[in-house]
Amino acid sequence: MSDSEDKMQRLLMELQSWCQDFRMTVSETKSKVVSQTDLGFWEMFDLDLEHVSSLEQVNQYKYLGVEMYPTLKGIKMAKNKQIISRAWSFAKSIMTSLKYDIDKTEVIIASWKNIALPAILYGIETIPVNANTMRELEKIQSIIGKFALQVRGSTASELVNLDLG
Repeated sequence: MSDSEDKMQRLLMELQSWCQDFRMTVSETKSKVVSQTDLGFWEMFDLDLEHVSSLEQVNQYKYLGVEMYPTLKGIKMAKNKQIISRAWSFAKSIMTSLKYDIDKTEVIIASWKNIALPAILYGIETIPVNANTMRELEKIQSIIGKFALQVRGSTASELVNLDLG
């Protein structure tokens, strides 16, 4: 990470130097530069200032399953979207897989509290969650609760929360 074009260019030169020392290359197709600058590509040069390769600049990049952004705002937006997406995915899975279980209410609530919520909220202490995401998560939890208690969708969410604890 760098806060200026000059520093980023020096970092890229250090990377190229390291690659030469260890007889490695940087894959142009797999490697990207995440930056807020207006450059489309970052040039990599060897120590003799000969052009070696060009790395594409992107606004975000997925590395080992993790979205990388140049700003905290981008990370927060991605995390909030991920929370909602995971919550809906777990809710649908729980409601479709437990239609015919004998102790349906207990199994649904245990699955939501012990499996879904920890997976959905993993890492939440490091990245702030906005109010809209929390409202959507509460809505999904209310839908799960109403499904578990087998009450109408028009039932007040407060009653569901009171009954389930």
